[in-house]
Amino acid sequence: MSKLMIVEDDVNTASMISHIAQLVSIEVVGVAKSWREALDILEGNCIDFATLDIDIEGNVDGIEVGKMLQARGIGFTFVTSLCDVATIREATQANPISYIVKPINKENMVAAFLLMLKKNALATLPAADIKKTCSIGIDGMIYNGKMMVKLSRSERAVLTLLIRRMGVTIPYEEFFIDGCENEASLRNIILKLRKKCPDLMIQNVKEVGYCVHYIG
Repeated sequence: MSKLMIVEDDVNTASMISHIAQLVSIEVVGVAKSWREALDILEGNCIDFATLDIDIEGNVDGIEVGKMLQARGIGFTFVTSLCDVATIREATQANPISYIVKPINKENMVAAFLLMLKKNALATLPAADIKKTCSIGIDGMIYNGKMMVKLSRSERAVLTLLIRRMGVTIPYEEFFIDGCENEASLRNIILKLRKKCPDLMIQNVKEVGYCVHYIG
């Protein structure tokens, strides 16, 4: 069953979207009122797509949320009361699947969900055919496919350096930061990263440093 995240600060609208999603066999895994709450949902779930209000709580609006999701390959539909030309033009830059103006109705939402299901690779491909790889999101977090990888600050710093210089051997000294001051602490971090990101081959080049490649 495909999984949906709802980003909406109006309880009644969120409830209606959730109800309509269930009618087309879509599982709602969480409702967020802000980008911070959406991040919490993304951290613990593999999301297939989302509905986004534009005017949400916090400093990050729904359009920016859409751009962040789009960078991770997560499709989304805007569901908003904003219908001025300037907002719509800005919203289309985030490449939404649909743009629905409130108040919503069953017919429009069902149509939007069917479009999302059609465009979503998870709706048509077996899970075994979907390659998961560790990558850096535009928010600086590390993702394995669509799921955020839980990392300490030093683990994230080391892995970010490796991914950004994929295939290049990086000297040990370049990894030495707060929380990773010597080769022993670096080895410990590398061991943890190998467990958390099994699709990455992190190689130790003896007496030089580390490099990383994708497996497969």
